[in-house]
Amino acid sequence: MVALLFARALNGTKDFYLASNMESAGKFDDIVFTLHDKTAFIQLKYRSNANAKISKQNLLQEEGDYSLEQHFKSYCKIKQQWLHDEDLKHCGTFENASFIIYTNCIMSMDEGNDVVNSYWHKILSSGGKCVSFTIENSMMKRFEGSLDFKEFLSQLLFFSGQAALDKLDELIKGELKILYGTNELYNMFHDKVLEWWKKSECYLTHQEQFWKDILQTYVENISEQKHKETEELCIKFKKAVHDVMRTLLMFNPVVHITSASPILSCIKVHHSLQHQCHLLIDDRTLQSQQNEVLALWSRRCDLLVVVEASTVNMEFVFKILQMYPQKRLVLVGGTVALDKLQHKYITFHDHIIVGQLDEATQARVLAIQVHFQGYDASLGEISGSNHDLVPASIITQLLRDRVVLGDSLTGDISYYIPRTLYRTVQDNEQILPHGMTDLPVTSAVSGLCSHELSPQNYENVDSVTDITQRVVLVSAEPGMGKSALLTHLALGTKKAKPNMWVVRLNLSDFTQHLKELPSNLQLHHITEFLLEVSGISELWKPLFRCKLETMENVCVLFDGYDEICPTHAEKVALMLKFLQATKLQYLWVTTRPVMKKKLQNKLSTLAFTFQPFLKSDQQNFLAKFWKRRIPDIEDRVLNNFVIRLLQLTANNLNDRNRAFMGIPLQSMLLAEAFEDNLKTYNEKGVLTLPPKFDMIQLYNRFVEQKFKIFNDKNKVDMSKPQMEVYCRSMGKKFRKGHMISAVFLLLPTDELRNFPDLDLMIDRFKSFLATLKEGNDPTGIITQIQFFESFTDIGHEGKEPAGIAEKILKIKTVFIHRTFAEYFAALWFAKNFEKLHSYLNIKMFEPNFQMVRKFFDQVLAHKFPLHLAVLNLDKVLVETLLSERKVDVNTKDEGGRTALHLAVMSDIGTRDDVRTHSTVQQIITILLEYQANPNIEDKVLFFRPIHVAEKLREWSTVELLLEKQACTDDLVLTRQHIHNKEYIQDVLISATNNGCVKLVAFMLKCGVPVGHAIEVLYEGSYCIATMLHEAARHGQVRLVQELLSHGANTEATDSRYNRTALMWAAEQGHFQVVDTLTKQHSDIDIREMHGYTALLLAAKNKRWDVAKLLLQCNADVTICDWSLNNVLHLAAESGPTEFVAYLLDMKKMDIECCNSHQKTPLWLAAQSGRLQITDLLLKHNANLHVKDKDGRTPLQAANACGHLEVAQLLLKHGASMTACNAHH
Repeated sequence: MVALLFARALNGTKDFYLASNMESAGKFDDIVFTLHDKTAFIQLKYRSNANAKISKQNLLQEEGDYSLEQHFKSYCKIKQQWLHDEDLKHCGTFENASFIIYTNCIMSMDEGNDVVNSYWHKILSSGGKCVSFTIENSMMKRFEGSLDFKEFLSQLLFFSGQAALDKLDELIKGELKILYGTNELYNMFHDKVLEWWKKSECYLTHQEQFWKDILQTYVENISEQKHKETEELCIKFKKAVHDVMRTLLMFNPVVHITSASPILSCIKVHHSLQHQCHLLIDDRTLQSQQNEVLALWSRRCDLLVVVEASTVNMEFVFKILQMYPQKRLVLVGGTVALDKLQHKYITFHDHIIVGQLDEATQARVLAIQVHFQGYDASLGEISGSNHDLVPASIITQLLRDRVVLGDSLTGDISYYIPRTLYRTVQDNEQILPHGMTDLPVTSAVSGLCSHELSPQNYENVDSVTDITQRVVLVSAEPGMGKSALLTHLALGTKKAKPNMWVVRLNLSDFTQHLKELPSNLQLHHITEFLLEVSGISELWKPLFRCKLETMENVCVLFDGYDEICPTHAEKVALMLKFLQATKLQYLWVTTRPVMKKKLQNKLSTLAFTFQPFLKSDQQNFLAKFWKRRIPDIEDRVLNNFVIRLLQLTANNLNDRNRAFMGIPLQSMLLAEAFEDNLKTYNEKGVLTLPPKFDMIQLYNRFVEQKFKIFNDKNKVDMSKPQMEVYCRSMGKKFRKGHMISAVFLLLPTDELRNFPDLDLMIDRFKSFLATLKEGNDPTGIITQIQFFESFTDIGHEGKEPAGIAEKILKIKTVFIHRTFAEYFAALWFAKNFEKLHSYLNIKMFEPNFQMVRKFFDQVLAHKFPLHLAVLNLDKVLVETLLSERKVDVNTKDEGGRTALHLAVMSDIGTRDDVRTHSTVQQIITILLEYQANPNIEDKVLFFRPIHVAEKLREWSTVELLLEKQACTDDLVLTRQHIHNKEYIQDVLISATNNGCVKLVAFMLKCGVPVGHAIEVLYEGSYCIATMLHEAARHGQVRLVQELLSHGANTEATDSRYNRTALMWAAEQGHFQVVDTLTKQHSDIDIREMHGYTALLLAAKNKRWDVAKLLLQCNADVTICDWSLNNVLHLAAESGPTEFVAYLLDMKKMDIECCNSHQKTPLWLAAQSGRLQITDLLLKHNANLHVKDKDGRTPLQAANACGHLEVAQLLLKHGASMTACNAHH
């Protein structure tokens, strides 16, 4: 109750105090509450039973909790002591005092006068009613004439039916909510008030320290996020900077600070106000905790700092400023409109530079590493003397995380194989005019008058710093590696000098920028151009501009000078001339030979070119490439792999003369495609080159390069919009022509006739053929067109003669390789599969369509890492992607297929490839373990994975899918073929061999009898058996249990050996299966055709744990096989000692039993050299003088086999040496 009154008082005024357990307050000592000039003495009468009634008798009795007489006596005593007691003196005048009886119990009679508008009613009431009494209704007639009693009643208030203790908590929370916009302070507030109440040594006022501490804690809590954010950066500014900021804030009630880095400005403001109580929050906090913030600001803190205020409604903040003129507001960053604010405000732009930081912070910031164009360098090294140009926001990033400056210097080719650069110098007055002795090239020639000088070779150039020339021109044919060279040089230069600003440009990518450059080019135009195309973000451009203006520590690499139109070429040549004349440290340019002479003349330098690849270089090229990627690989491993790969390439691409590999570009692409195979070979020693491999990426790049070369040959100016549109249109037309040509080449005419858009395809094919000049494909992808019939009508307008479509279908295009036709056909099917799903339902599974299918799968899955990993049968990557949650296992590719669809489809043609089939199964298992949904239908075949598996007759896969609740409704073919003997045979054999419980259950549900006869192959011969036989033979205990639950006959025998399922399980040593079958009361002693029981089969095959289990099931130990061997014979000859001992302890066997050769167990043990078993049998009194049918004793058998220890043991037990010698 004290907590409630304290909260209500805080909500109303600061002029109050509370006391408890005041000794001089008598019966009214629970709470003494002084508010302004009035005091309430409160007696609390809380009861656990809030429904208890206060009767008239309770009020009239002389004693008791509610006795008015007792409270009157206490009242009189207080009045008597009022002017003398120190505590009571602090309570104002007695006339302004009220005396309160406060209870949660209910008054039963209708006594007293209801009081609603009294001074104390609103403050004290927590529900219920409040009454006062007069002499007339007090019912205490004996005090009727007492003036004191009448005065007592006038000052007495009786509050009944008030809130119970548990409901007071909610009232307190409500007051705190009004007070500070939240009830989160409740627990701390309640605990502190309770702590005060227990001590009660001082008055409780608004100045109570614990209350100030609570408020300060809450201020800190609300500001905590921003405080933490600022302190984490460990930024300190110079004292003079703080002084300026503090002055600005002290003399302006509202300040809006704009900044490139609000957090740095926030730190500056926060540190400037460190000795003043202020709230530091951001936009989100103000929005989510608006009530709390405004309450604390208006009641506790004079200054509110809001960082990045943009979205929140500021009207309430403005109202606080109007209500409390002494309050101040600071907005850091954000876009708040201050127009509605009546206060005067100023806007201050806080321009932060590195120089404002204190010395220690400056040193730390400049030493931080920046990821500069892919390599790390310190900010100080990068900026040099221009560190004040480093953007403020970058300073923040540097301290928070890794800062990236510029794009990493990478290209299409991730790695580079060192090339040899060479040049041949010829006398040319325009290139080397007399007197130009300062040209870099003069250091490489011995004289300017020679007609031809020796070639200059430069091997393994890794950086522009490796060649002394500042300006270098490289000229080579397309595909020879010019772009790769510049990429390598850019990376190598950055590695050698991480702080160097390297600009590498493919000029054809920036034709629009070049077009916008003026013809009268000046150096500042070049600077702006390099700024735009450099990939440097806007934040860093001021610093880079400064670098370009001084050319300090800058390297520029221009690639593809020949690929721009003549107009642009002239601009770039002028640009190169300007750059050559500056202090630019390094300038490199690449071009085709057609522009070589022009640039040599312009730059007065001689061009380098590449040493062309010879056929003998191809192996070295691949070896160098992979040796760079895998430095620790053995030369033997690498060379073997290269030879095998080149052989494989020759077989797959009809490239036996290695013409395809003769160009570095093609060699590079092939090397990239098989790098993982090499790594596997290197790490595991397993050469996993497939007979066929996926070349989709190689072919994509190859085709793109062909089109690019085609455009280059035609000197297409791609900077002209109309030309760009035309080229794209032509490229699209050629691709469509190649696709349709491939389809017409690969598919039989009969199949094409059923295509829905055949007429449109024919029209496009005609148009494509008409485009080709003289029957030749200018891209070189199609090498020949074969016309089998007259083609004179193609391309003419008007009605075409009958049968023209048939003639067109007979025209065949010849591609560079057949795989290119399969590649383009796959592209066509990828665009048109939605119209052809019925056709693809059949075609997709045909053997001669599999290369097209593989390309097709790659095309539709090219954006999906998990799908590609599955298609590449990379189970490690599949596992990694899923375990690291980088992909959704049920993501669909562009054909609506999940990775599970593709994994199941990958089983096509793998039955004879055990390793591939096993890998596919493992991938399917991994996908299912990561919750792959088996019931998603694709958009190509409209199949679910289980239907694909069924079509492939991959029953193990079907089982895996059924275990994951795949829908059996999709097993359409199985239902259709349920009476097809061959089909069912295939299902059941696979299912029983692999323990496919769900599949077998489905078959049984479809009507296949549990005893259905199946033909199985065993030891080269077929025999008829049941599913139970096969499941038992292969140890599939779960399937055995399933079959038994459906009434499988345990006594059924196969047609060859007359064995039961128990016998097969015993022979194979499947303990759990044997245990399961014996519990079904199978006939344990039934014999097969050779007389073996399950026990004998187990012993014969050394399955001793199974044999012991059968013995425990009372298997007959006396039964013999066709050679009259019983289990003791077999055990003595090859079993463990413990098992023989177990047999002997059973005392059910004749230790002297003989087989058909008159050999006893002891005789066999001696012959086999079983020392311990021989000793055991002798201890059981086995006859050591027994002879076999040839008259040999155990001693003689042991001697003959060289078992000397056994022989000595037998002699020790009395064996006759004489008999032994006589036999010999």
